[in-house]
Amino acid sequence: MKIHITILFILIFTISCTTEPESELSVNNLNTVINEDLQEEVKLTYEDGSPKLIMFFQMVDNQKRIYSIKMYDQDTKQYFEGIYKYGITEHTLDNAFASAKNEEPSIPDGIYKRYYSGKLDSEGLIENNKEHGLHTYYYSDQKVYKQITYHYGQIVDKKFYDINGKEYEEVLPG
Repeated sequence: MKIHITILFILIFTISCTTEPESELSVNNLNTVINEDLQEEVKLTYEDGSPKLIMFFQMVDNQKRIYSIKMYDQDTKQYFEGIYKYGITEHTLDNAFASAKNEEPSIPDGIYKRYYSGKLDSEGLIENNKEHGLHTYYYSDQKVYKQITYHYGQIVDKKFYDINGKEYEEVLPG
């Protein structure tokens, strides 16, 4: 009986956490998804003039509605991408930076991608300021290292993979 309840919970949770439309978003297809052309603006730069933050937006009621941001390190390698299906205001973005003071900003709700040395390091969904749904982490060769499924910040499932893609169980010391 206990096994059946657990399986039913996992099945219901998996169905309720499916975010197919969100997971299909990327900067490349964002214009198609919102059916509008986005404008591009360099919002922050380093002292040498190279871009630190680029935002992709459209004007709505005389305000910028930001649908994506990309952040770069001083070597112009991308290290962060945020995608916001319903858009965020410039005020929300400014607040994230004000609290971070030149460090990585807090992440507004939406899909995020983090990069290390220009390569995808991790990606997932933030909802109500918590990790939600599937988050994937990568080795430097872009193979999957681990996948963690969250339900509003609570870990529901973890999977780990070796460099050859074979799943293994994490063994904790002690």
